[in-house]
Amino acid sequence: MRSKAQSVASAIRAYVEEGIATGAMPPGMRLPTELELMAGFQAGRNTIRKAMNALRAEGKIVRQVGSGTFVAEPGRGAPPANAAAAGQSALSVARLTNPFDVMELRLAFEPGAAAIAALRASLQEIEHMERVILRSAQAVGLEEFERLDCELHAAFGQATKNVIFAKVYDMITVAREHTAWGRLKERVLTAELRRRHTQEHERIVAAIRERDGEGARAEMKRHLDEINRSMFGAQAGGLES
Repeated sequence: MRSKAQSVASAIRAYVEEGIATGAMPPGMRLPTELELMAGFQAGRNTIRKAMNALRAEGKIVRQVGSGTFVAEPGRGAPPANAAAAGQSALSVARLTNPFDVMELRLAFEPGAAAIAALRASLQEIEHMERVILRSAQAVGLEEFERLDCELHAAFGQATKNVIFAKVYDMITVAREHTAWGRLKERVLTAELRRRHTQEHERIVAAIRERDGEGARAEMKRHLDEINRSMFGAQAGGLES
């Protein structure tokens, strides 16, 4: 059991350290909660806390009570106040919105972000995207699949090299976590639909790797149209896209 716990703790450390190294987790980014990490890594709370405490002791992450855990600013031992405020602001917005609003924003915003990412993503960022897709294909449950889905889409935002795009993706992630989005996904996201979403993700990243901005835009739109149909198609005709 101790060996398994050590292995999981190492995997958590690698997940965070890789995200920091590749830029997928920039300074100030809010990290998943303990419960999310427990579900994603199939680990106990003590194992999660041990790994996160070690990262905090090394100055790689910081925790602010009431706001969450954030990637540390280089050379700084306290969470950036603006990052905590931004996290709180995103949560406030999420509590006022609903899944229809989230989908409408995604349809309007994400295809353009994918097109920009295709022109600006580094090789390391693209490889990170591909690893996330591989992990999502192996996800054992909906919660883990959704966490990795959010991580992948956030990576698209980071790859634009535009801090505002990245922050909008952070807001989308928070909204997906704090609205009825998860309950809707649980009803419609079958194993077959997860497989199709994985293939759609692969096509988006393939276009990014090819530096095909218009291809990435088109693949992202097709992906979001599929989500729109599956989640809202039977409700008031869905959202127009």
